[in-house]
Amino acid sequence: MTLKARLTWRFLLWLFLFLGGMFLLYFLVIITLFGINFPGGENPYIGDILRNMKKATVVEGERVRLSEEGIRELERLSAWLQILDDRGEEVYRRGSPPGLPRRYSPGSLKEAVASQPELHTWHGSVKGKKFTWILGMEKNSLIRRAAETAVIRGNRIQLPDPVREEIRRNGGWLQVLDETGREVGSYRRPAFQPDRLTAGEVSEALSQRGRSGYRFHYWHDRRDGRDWTWLFAEPAEEEEPQQEAYNRMMLTYFLLWALVTVIIAFLFGHRLGSPILHMMNWLKNLSHGKLQEPKDKRGCPVSRSGEGKLRRPYRVYREVIQSLDSLTGSLKQAEEARARLEKSREEWITGVSHDLKTPLSSIKGYADLLATDRFQWSEAEVRQFAGHIQEKSDYMEQLLEDLSLTFRLKNEALPLQIRPVDAAELLRRSAIDLANNPRFENREIELDVPEERVTYPLDAAWFKRALDNLIANAAIHNPPGTRIRLTLEIRGEKEGLSYPGLLFRVEDDGLGMDAESVARLFDRYYRGTPTGPEQGTGLGMAIAKQLVGTHGGKIRVESQPGSGTRVEVLLPPKS
Repeated sequence: MTLKARLTWRFLLWLFLFLGGMFLLYFLVIITLFGINFPGGENPYIGDILRNMKKATVVEGERVRLSEEGIRELERLSAWLQILDDRGEEVYRRGSPPGLPRRYSPGSLKEAVASQPELHTWHGSVKGKKFTWILGMEKNSLIRRAAETAVIRGNRIQLPDPVREEIRRNGGWLQVLDETGREVGSYRRPAFQPDRLTAGEVSEALSQRGRSGYRFHYWHDRRDGRDWTWLFAEPAEEEEPQQEAYNRMMLTYFLLWALVTVIIAFLFGHRLGSPILHMMNWLKNLSHGKLQEPKDKRGCPVSRSGEGKLRRPYRVYREVIQSLDSLTGSLKQAEEARARLEKSREEWITGVSHDLKTPLSSIKGYADLLATDRFQWSEAEVRQFAGHIQEKSDYMEQLLEDLSLTFRLKNEALPLQIRPVDAAELLRRSAIDLANNPRFENREIELDVPEERVTYPLDAAWFKRALDNLIANAAIHNPPGTRIRLTLEIRGEKEGLSYPGLLFRVEDDGLGMDAESVARLFDRYYRGTPTGPEQGTGLGMAIAKQLVGTHGGKIRVESQPGSGTRVEVLLPPKS
């Protein structure tokens, strides 16, 4: 998966978590402050009770009844039930108050449910017939027990002592009204409560739901041909107005929303932002020359775990981290190479200054001798002095030519005249030139080349210069008596190409080199073992490698201290 795709999916995941968290938070706030608004309002189990009543309903032809299990459930809950058919007419009742209507119109049922919070309805069908279940939940069964156990004699009502004690413990009071609304009995009724109530006043008291300081419950009873209305009032718990509760709910929700938003934003920023800040610090380090990844307090790279694996937040940016790793490594190598080059340059300048100073001193000395009038020099002596001056001048010219050539090769400004030449003849001429050089007359030279003509496209002059430098390096840096073996081999088949690959080998049994010298052998300005005055410019091997490279070849070196050195030049097959 690409970086773009991973960032997109990560953003969508966090967005989904945020929206899901907001929905869950809103749902929890609603439940916490208002309860679950299933059928049945405040009681979260009313819906289950009504569903159970429906299941317990038995239809036998035109007769409808409640199963024994349903009846036991009603008695356990101190509830009553009324079942209506599709015309609104009662087909069954159990424990319902005597004053309930036997028939409801759609409007009257809605009004009854709205005015009496203890009423709950459910609509469904049993055996293809539609029914409406009306469930009445008694908030306080005390009034029912008071009505059932009270003794009524004329206009006098006597309550049992246990009921009176329970009313007193609840802090409530009881009032009994006859059919005219006149009080016929009461217990602990406060003085402000009138002893006569109209039907409207009773309805208003029941609908206030605690706003008067009391919550009223009623029971309607009919005995001895008379209607009795029982009113029980108990102290109402202070209820918060609906608007205030809604405002409080919304304030709580938005506070929690803000908190969750901040938390998710922090986590999102930490997951996606921390790696970006880390990479910016990394780039800042690189720009200031500090070529390493920022580290934590333990000295470990911030993006890595103790086992060296990428930490989870950084895995999204694995390609960027890998690129920064590669860039850091490349810059380190470049810095190390620059330091080596600078060191070599300083060493070379020192050496070249010395190498130029020595022949210049000789030239100046001979020039001074020739210019003085204190001596009369013979013609032979003058020629001798002139020869020394020419020799030193040639050396200085060669040094400057080498310096110019290496920079031309580096900048690819050296034009080559490529044409098929005899590679064996090139190597043979290099061996002859070395053998005829009086400086190397005490070196043993062996030549092993094919007898037939070995043709290969080369710039004869410049490639011979490369071979001469490699051979001269073997001669200069080894003591007298060193054996130098020069070999040319044909490597690889043409495979449809015009010219096969070639291998030039320069071997010696001299002093050899250590690993550092082998690694730096082709560095510009690098001067290995001391070569004596006026020998070695520090550019010969670098020039040789560059010339071989311009011909598409490669050089490899094998050497061990005391075991000699082998240098191989490989040229690939060409068309």
